[in-house]
Amino acid sequence: MQNTHKLTHTFTKVANVFSRRLVIGIVIFALVGMIASVSAIRLSAHRLLGTMATQRYISPGGVNAGNCSNSGSPCQTLAYAISQSVATNDTINAAAGTYVLTSTVNVNVANLTISGAGSANTIFQVAQAVGNAFSVNAAGVTLTNLQVQKTDVTGVHELILVNASGDNFTLQNSLIQGPDPGSLWSVNGIVSRALVSATGGVTGLLIQNNTIKHLRQPAY
Repeated sequence: MQNTHKLTHTFTKVANVFSRRLVIGIVIFALVGMIASVSAIRLSAHRLLGTMATQRYISPGGVNAGNCSNSGSPCQTLAYAISQSVATNDTINAAAGTYVLTSTVNVNVANLTISGAGSANTIFQVAQAVGNAFSVNAAGVTLTNLQVQKTDVTGVHELILVNASGDNFTLQNSLIQGPDPGSLWSVNGIVSRALVSATGGVTGLLIQNNTIKHLRQPAY
């Protein structure tokens, strides 16, 4: 009987130790699972924030500082605002006014929308010596509600160039024009076009509800 009592007591101690270790193991497992879940939530939130669209703003009287996301403190140039658009699906809102381009605007952010305040109000001016007004180098770019204006008559001039990486480009509700050359473009031999796509083809172009005038060709 005494040996049986000792054996029972020993078994009970072993069982208690095992139970405690089992409980500790379960708690540790649960904690690890919670930490993993929190990490996954943080990672998902980080990824979501990285892809959220941002409204950015420019104005001829603005200042190139910050990330252009404050409508009360707009940036000045389109090129600077594009450099702040690190995520896709951003919209750059160009206030009414005239923007004189001194170099080609490289649009290299996917799914970026550049929206003016109307084709009579937001005007991007470019001279032949500058080259293209816009060079589109990313997919899903949209230009809308703005005007691109060629300021001189002479020279070969292609105002919007859509490169091979510019699939699904949209140009809509805009005015693309040059100065009146005083004679037919086909007569004076000057070559100017509103839009040119890359050799080899670009897919998914949407050209909708635009006015194109005083240029030799609308597109090529």
